[in-house]
Amino acid sequence: MHNPTADEKNDCLVDPATSTPFVWNGSDNAHERTLIRLRTAAATAPGLYTVDVTARAAGITRTASYSFTVEPPPAKLLSVRPGTVPAIPGLTKWESNMKTLGKKWCVPGEVMSFGYEGQVWYYDGGRVYLQIADYTGDPSWLDCAQNILRQYRDQAIARNGNIQQWRVFPHGLAMNYWRTNDETSRSAVILLSKNAPYAAKSGSPFVSAIRETSYVIETYIKAEQLTGQRDPHLARAVDFLIGIFDQLFAQDANVLHQLFFDGLGAEALIQYYELTEDPRIPPTIKRMLDWVWEHGRDSSGNRLLYNPLAVPLTSSTTCTNLVVPAFAWYWSVTGDEVYRERGDHLFRHSFDVDISYSGKIFSQNYRWSFDFVRWRSGGKYSATHPLANRPGMAFVLRPEITSSNSKVAWTTLVPSSSQVEFGPFGGEPVSTDIDLTPKTFHSVTLPTLAYTVYNLRAKSVDEVGNLSISPVTHFLTNPAIAQPGAGEAWVDRSWSHRIKLTVNRALVAGTIPLTDFPVLVALQSQALVLKDRGGAVENGNDFLFADEQGNRLDADIQNYDAVTGKLTAWVRMPALSNVSNTVFYMYFGKPGVSQPPSSGTTWRAGYLGVWHLEEALEAGSGTPVKDSSANGYHAEPQNMVTAAGVVGKGVGFGVETPSSLRIPGAGLKAPPGLRFTISAWIRPKITNWQQRVFSAYDAVGKRGYELSVGNTTAITVNMSAGLNGSASTAQTISTLTKNQWSHVAGTLDENGFRVMINGQPVPLTVTGNSTPQFVPSGLDSYAGRIPNRDIYTYYGDLDELRVSSPKSNDWLLTEYNNQSSPTNFISVGQVEMLSAE
Repeated sequence: MHNPTADEKNDCLVDPATSTPFVWNGSDNAHERTLIRLRTAAATAPGLYTVDVTARAAGITRTASYSFTVEPPPAKLLSVRPGTVPAIPGLTKWESNMKTLGKKWCVPGEVMSFGYEGQVWYYDGGRVYLQIADYTGDPSWLDCAQNILRQYRDQAIARNGNIQQWRVFPHGLAMNYWRTNDETSRSAVILLSKNAPYAAKSGSPFVSAIRETSYVIETYIKAEQLTGQRDPHLARAVDFLIGIFDQLFAQDANVLHQLFFDGLGAEALIQYYELTEDPRIPPTIKRMLDWVWEHGRDSSGNRLLYNPLAVPLTSSTTCTNLVVPAFAWYWSVTGDEVYRERGDHLFRHSFDVDISYSGKIFSQNYRWSFDFVRWRSGGKYSATHPLANRPGMAFVLRPEITSSNSKVAWTTLVPSSSQVEFGPFGGEPVSTDIDLTPKTFHSVTLPTLAYTVYNLRAKSVDEVGNLSISPVTHFLTNPAIAQPGAGEAWVDRSWSHRIKLTVNRALVAGTIPLTDFPVLVALQSQALVLKDRGGAVENGNDFLFADEQGNRLDADIQNYDAVTGKLTAWVRMPALSNVSNTVFYMYFGKPGVSQPPSSGTTWRAGYLGVWHLEEALEAGSGTPVKDSSANGYHAEPQNMVTAAGVVGKGVGFGVETPSSLRIPGAGLKAPPGLRFTISAWIRPKITNWQQRVFSAYDAVGKRGYELSVGNTTAITVNMSAGLNGSASTAQTISTLTKNQWSHVAGTLDENGFRVMINGQPVPLTVTGNSTPQFVPSGLDSYAGRIPNRDIYTYYGDLDELRVSSPKSNDWLLTEYNNQSSPTNFISVGQVEMLSAE
């Protein structure tokens, strides 16, 4: 077909005698093959044509005839797109990797080695970081871009543009000129367009040079956009690349090629279309996309083949983002939803394989995947187009809050698309559909929302493709008005708010209800901050728990943060069932409550001591560590530090400076019936010796009892019970993992020793009496060491230490289920507000 964008005079050879353009007339003694390129004129009628090619050598003449079809130029596309399209799937992961890996490979002072392609400069890393700065609105990324661009620019200038063609990257340099007026960057692009190895010969018609031909086309285009002058080689190079696509996707399926090269070729042709609107480009891209979808994916449909002719076939997603933008572009110019859906599918899976191992792989994934986002969001031009390199749009964001939904309104300086990304504070965001209708005033209504704090940001893409994202805004929805149903009496109308809590019966072990079981409740909500900060809590003392019938429940408030609305509490359930879900309520918002709930009655189920270890400790601090049981056996820390625990804070025990908790208390020396359970969350950090977790044991006289971990080779769980000079011991066969939290529980009851790890009973090796008695040591108890010798110290972290009467395996498994995942154990309802009478 005729190419109306070509410069006929400069694109063909001319007979000097007649000034007539011709294809070839002369000798070619130096080559075994001669390229003959036929061009049509605007007046050439579509149809079947025959051309005769005559060759003469050594007095011998041979003529061959070739037939070909001249097709009419495709009609100019008239895009018909829907007004609204779904949000881009996988965009959150794309954004996350962009920031995380972008920071990893951003080393502003790094010296680039342009002979080594594993660095971030390859695939035009300077261009990548300019796009990140634009997308995030964060100018700090520009330092990364400038470090790469300065060095690449200087190398191009020093070599007079004669850089290996597969290392020619003009986009970042052109973008840098448009933004900074750096004339040296402009000069570097011009030199690359004239002196790179393939520049003087318009690339190549051969498939093996598809990448080089693609890069030379892009260099011609950038030079033209910088100078206003078209290179006479451009049209020929585009013809070559279209011919290569024809070889790959129409003529010979066995031509060796790699799919990421196809993506580079598509990028070059699309940028040529942006420059000329050559009608041949969309059908050429469509042919490639159809082939990729039908023949270029592995059996999963999620990964692209690296080489479709390789044996065996290999596939990956690391090159997907070099291909997938073409799907979004074709949809943007045709409105064909098939290609949007296919592009969305591939983009969603584009990071199924890790890309963190190489700066080059990072840059190839973000080289032009920004264009996927631009086109998919309603933009027209690629990020490297001159019109795209201008300041972004200004936002005025006005959230309007109603009782259960939020209307978000904002304005843009130029007509743009509309989308809102929102989610609960600290949770995963979701996005509304994209409204592609260009407008300057935008209004999006979010779906029904729970009563909590939400984050949101508005996104708009103008018709060029420039993306603007508003700053993140926080807002609190209004609570629903509660209408208590049958059996759900409001405990007291002086409390204004409540939250329904439901225990998942499937996580309650056993066949009979657990009596007086303390349930861990871990919540965070904007409603739980103080009233003067926008919440509904009066002063932090006004928390009340009650069952469905309005009966009040004992509670131990372990920690409350009035700023973040985070609450950790333990609620005693009179009967915790595994037959039906247990429902109860947390009330708050009552003025004038001066005292928090009493904790002691919460731990009435045979607990001798309960240490949450929530206190903020420093090494050497003497701050008492509270016992939440009614016994008040508060511990005295020595050389302790605060550590992150499983339930709130924990404590850390050092090895160079031995640490311990001294726990005075007569009841701990001799538990009732000399039977007990010791339980705790532990994270041991060494395996060198037997380390005491809790000890009321006299190591000299061998009296008392204890729970320890470790031996000389592994982290076992051990128990000891001493009887005046002799001791019975138990050691687990299974072991713990160093530096990993585990819930351990050691029990001595009428059946002997029993140990559970993470809610599961484990086999034991028992030495001595299998059902031992023990003689109390008479010594104070310790966590982290034995009482009368500063040896066998524990090195690691500790949380939720408890000593109690013997607990059943069902109890301990339920305890583990609750504490290891409180959000699965208890489902949290919406905040309800009592209606006014």
